[in-house]
Amino acid sequence: MPVITRLLQIHSENPETRRRGRQLQVLLALLLLLTIVYSLWQISQHGPFSPATVRLLVLAGAFNLLATILSFVIVRTGRVLQAAHLYFLSFNTLLLAFMIGDPANAASLGYLLLVSVVAITFIHNFQASLVYSVLFISLAAIYLRQINEPVAPFLIVSATLTATAWLSALALQRNLAAAAQLAAELQDKSANLEQRLLKLSLSAEVGQVATASLDMEQLMRATVGLIRNQFGFYHVAIYLLDKTGRNAVIRESTGKIGDLLKSRRHSVPISNRSTIGLALATKRVQLIADTHAIPDYQPNPLLPDTRSEVVLPLSARGETLGCLNVHSQQENAFREEDVAILQLMANQIASSLDNARLFGEIQRRLNETEAVFSMISMLTTTLDVGEIYRRAARVFTEQLRATRCAVSSWERLQNALITQAEYVHDLHGTIVEGYDPSDQGGPYDLALHQGTRWVLEKHEPLIRYVDDPSLEEAERKILLEDNHAISLEVPMVFGDRALGTVELYRDAGQVTFSRAEIQLTQAMANQVATALNNAILATEARSRAAQMSTLNRVSHILSTANDFATVCQGARQEIFSLTEATGMSILLLTEDKEHLRWVYAFEYGRDIDLSDQIFPTSERLSGYVARTREPLFINEAFEEHLTRLQGKTVGSMASAWLGLPLIVVNELIGVLVVENADDPEAFSETDVQLLTIMSGPLAIAINNLRQLETIRASQQMTEELYQAGRRINLSETVPEVLSALIRPQMLDETGRASIFLFSEPWGHTRPGQVTLAASWPDNTSPARQTYKLVKFPVLAVLERERPITIADAANDVLIDPAGYLALAGSEERRSFTAIPLLAGDDWIGFLAIFSTIPLNLDTSEAQQLLSLSRQAATTIQNQRLLQQTREALLSQSELTLQLQTAAEVSAAASTILNVDELMDQAVNLIQQRFNLYHVGILLVNPAGNSAILRAATGQAGRSLIAQQFSVPVGSRSLVGSTIADGTPRIAQDVQKSQEWQRHESLPNTRSEVALPLRVRNRIIGALSVQSAQPNDFSAELIQVLQTMCDQLAVAIDNAELLAQTEGRARQQQRLNQISAQLHRSADVDTIVALGLKAIAEHLGGSEVRLILGQGLSPAGEATGNGHAIPEEA
Repeated sequence: MPVITRLLQIHSENPETRRRGRQLQVLLALLLLLTIVYSLWQISQHGPFSPATVRLLVLAGAFNLLATILSFVIVRTGRVLQAAHLYFLSFNTLLLAFMIGDPANAASLGYLLLVSVVAITFIHNFQASLVYSVLFISLAAIYLRQINEPVAPFLIVSATLTATAWLSALALQRNLAAAAQLAAELQDKSANLEQRLLKLSLSAEVGQVATASLDMEQLMRATVGLIRNQFGFYHVAIYLLDKTGRNAVIRESTGKIGDLLKSRRHSVPISNRSTIGLALATKRVQLIADTHAIPDYQPNPLLPDTRSEVVLPLSARGETLGCLNVHSQQENAFREEDVAILQLMANQIASSLDNARLFGEIQRRLNETEAVFSMISMLTTTLDVGEIYRRAARVFTEQLRATRCAVSSWERLQNALITQAEYVHDLHGTIVEGYDPSDQGGPYDLALHQGTRWVLEKHEPLIRYVDDPSLEEAERKILLEDNHAISLEVPMVFGDRALGTVELYRDAGQVTFSRAEIQLTQAMANQVATALNNAILATEARSRAAQMSTLNRVSHILSTANDFATVCQGARQEIFSLTEATGMSILLLTEDKEHLRWVYAFEYGRDIDLSDQIFPTSERLSGYVARTREPLFINEAFEEHLTRLQGKTVGSMASAWLGLPLIVVNELIGVLVVENADDPEAFSETDVQLLTIMSGPLAIAINNLRQLETIRASQQMTEELYQAGRRINLSETVPEVLSALIRPQMLDETGRASIFLFSEPWGHTRPGQVTLAASWPDNTSPARQTYKLVKFPVLAVLERERPITIADAANDVLIDPAGYLALAGSEERRSFTAIPLLAGDDWIGFLAIFSTIPLNLDTSEAQQLLSLSRQAATTIQNQRLLQQTREALLSQSELTLQLQTAAEVSAAASTILNVDELMDQAVNLIQQRFNLYHVGILLVNPAGNSAILRAATGQAGRSLIAQQFSVPVGSRSLVGSTIADGTPRIAQDVQKSQEWQRHESLPNTRSEVALPLRVRNRIIGALSVQSAQPNDFSAELIQVLQTMCDQLAVAIDNAELLAQTEGRARQQQRLNQISAQLHRSADVDTIVALGLKAIAEHLGGSEVRLILGQGLSPAGEATGNGHAIPEEA
């Protein structure tokens, strides 16, 4: 296949020629194939042929094959038309020959002539096809006519096919012409695209060059050169804005002219109306198509051949970096697409420049970070402060290309700067590379170096120039000593505190310190400050660890001590083992906080007892320490300090004296004194610090022991208070409360304690009376004695909220001697203490203590008494409330009993109709329920002049009833008076009553009440109630008895009325019976007998006589007829 493809390849640049050639090749191959097929078909149909015919056929086939091969060869060379004409002339000639040789098939063969006509039409043109049509169709028509074949159909078909082919060919040619035109246009556009593609590829190449390097100088140099060489421009340059942003400075340019411009540091102000200034000011492309056409165009004298110019701003991330300036020697050299491509390249250049700038910044910061990290690595491998200073000085000198570096510390107390390390790289032009041992390191007084002081206080760097007229002379002198021209001083800052400075020096041949170098120096200095702080902290930590070990041991010894002596001895042993002390003292504040007392002293190998010495805190050195609460260390001019501080010594004069305040929870409890009698340098600064720290655990141990003693005392007092409180709570009477409250040791031999209770709580008004409720230990004053407060002025001095003490009552103007003696009971008891008894908010009384000497209220016993006074008052108040409750309950019980008895009497009165039975049950019920001595009921007789005893209790009562005891109404007796005027008579003490009459049957009567029995405004009798106890009748009982009297009076009256009613009813019934009998009787005698019998019954069975007509005889006997009714009747 590759061989055939090469044979059939048409060598022509014209695509139309190649198209027609391929069509011809296809047509030739088809016709050759058809010819072979036709020949074989003829042979099969008409064979065998004669030799002459065979030779003719062979000759025709060879001719056709030769013409075909020759045409293929000609087509391969690109001569398609010649090959077409050669073949179809040969093909038509051969067809004419076959028509002549085979007349029978001449008409069919004639139609094959149209193949050439159609082929030439499409391959060549219409004109050539017309020639073929006229020539060969005419020849065929002439021959057909000669052989008498129909010519008309042949001509019609030929004309039709030919016309059709021509029309198709014309349409095809028009289409091909249009296609050719489009192809030409496409070719032009393709050329333009190729040109643009070339420019874009050049732009991409510029972009690749721009992004290939992060070195700004190399990037710009390669970029401008590539743009000029690839595009053939006259001149290309890159301008960048300076730091002010007001000028564009040339940074890269092409050719020798560009080198000259760079050497001159050519710049263009943005405010200038030049193309560069306008492009940067407006941030837009400035295009000059023809420089000669612009009147105000400002040409560059070094670029005289410039005919067109374009300036494109270089912008990246919204920031204008500069511009790309391109010059051409041709007019209108910059088309629109050229400007667009140049802008694309400008953007790529700007982005690359920005990346290069950022990379440079990152690289610079990376270098700074590496430098800082290198310094950190070097500084963190040591915790020696001096080594840190030395290493820092060397690193600063190497990293920042300084000739000398000095690292100094700031001593605030001295207000000075001390150089700790100095590293020299170049000394007077000679490379030294080492530390300068000749520098003494200061100190430098900051008063003479105000610049350094400003650096330390403001935490800001400072650059000094030797030629600066405002430079301090001290600083200028330092620069001139070693021929330095510039110095940079930065603070070493940790947190918000400056530890010192780092000062770098450079000579006149070196540039000044850039901003980046200043920042790097400051960062490194801060790392040095951190390392120094860590080293100082580590040193302090080691020192503190040693101190903590000592303190832990001391704390253990002090915390395990059980008494004060052990604490003092343990502290002394540790202090003496750690220092060169020869004496030690411990002084504690007294309770008034104004004096110091020695509690421990040791000197010259023995303990000294100074416990009896107490002095105020305003005196001596120890007093000064106590007043100021600050340590005091004296190891020189001891006597002067004693005079100045108004101090004096106990024992020998000390050479070194250290006083430390003992403070616990911000409260001063005493002073620790440590001294050495011989050596003023016995205590170093470390010893002072250690002893100062040790004073804390010592103070805590002493305070803990004191608190422990206080706690123990408090526990004991609490236990005593609990027991006393328990006894008080269990007390049932005021004397028991007083016995539980008072302890014997509180009073002297003649002392006396008493509890006085007010008649009512002392509030806004003073109570009227006070009662002596209890006295201890004697009972010389009668218990429950009541006094009027107005008669005892001594009680006017009492206070509600606090106790009072009168040391000498006999000589006190507020005390009334007589009243005081009545309360105290003895003149020997001259001292008086009154403790108020408060039960809640009620002041119910006071506890009075009388003694020969005043009671000290500050003693534990007195404090205990004060603590228990409220509890005692509460207990007494509870006792009083309990008694009142009991009395109320008893009264309630009695009232209930009284009401119950009244109810029972009322029930009896409503159910018992017999008066005697009712009264008998009532008196017995009253006597039993109220536990009375005698109860009796007396009723007024019908005459109304006396009251007869109708019911009474006991044997005495029955005896008096049998005697028909009576009391005249109105007589001088309780019952007689009561019945007379209807007023109750009450004799709570019969011995004092003038109306009471004694009866021998009732000898034990001590109190009596006579109550009237009143009904319907009349007195029918009286109730006499007698008790064997005086004052035994309460108002409630009397009221209940009166109620029962009223009920009994009503019941008795009702019973009598009922009896009368029943008697009358019986009489009426008897009358009715007699009347009925009388009506039934007709006999006079019977009637008279019935009447007399009824009269006799009514008269109690007395004899009744009836005399009619004759009257009575002088002897009183009846004369005449009569009837008599015997008494028996």
